[in-house]
Order: sequence, then structure tokens, then C-alpha cells
Amino acid sequence: MTTPSRKFSLLLAIWDYLNQPLFDRDARFEWNPLMFTVSYRSKLLERCWTRDYVIEKNRQQLELYWRNNFNYGSMPDTASSE
Repeated sequence: MTTPSRKFSLLLAIWDYLNQPLFDRDARFEWNPLMFTVSYRSKLLERCWTRDYVIEKNRQQLELYWRNNFNYGSMPDTASSE
């Protein structure tokens, strides 16, 4: 698995910093770029963690469904009938 370059991740952080909502009552605008970076990295880690959890949960559900509905142990073997 390859990781994005530092330049690319820096550009994404700058883009998110510049696209903060200014007049939103629910979201707080962070003026200090260093404090925004800390907050940005924390939120990014949380999003990645959540995404990884959802993917693993879906994989486990798919395996369970596969075992329950496609039990190939009871199917006849086509190779031995020749």
C-alpha cells in the first residue's frame, strides 16, 4: 500500500483550512493554522478508523451470509462424475 506524498497531504490540509465555513454557527473557525493542523489530523484519523471499522464489519457480514447461503459441502462434485 502506498502512502500519499507529503506535498499532496500538505495541499489537502491547506485546502481544508481555506475551505472552513466562516459563518456557520455549528462549526468553529480555527484561525491558527497550527491548531487547525492538530484538529485536522485528529479528525482524519477518526474518519479513517471509522471507515476501516465499517469495511471490516461489512466483510464479516458478507462471510456469514456466504457460509449460510452457499454451503458447497452439500453440492455434488462435477469433476468426479466424469
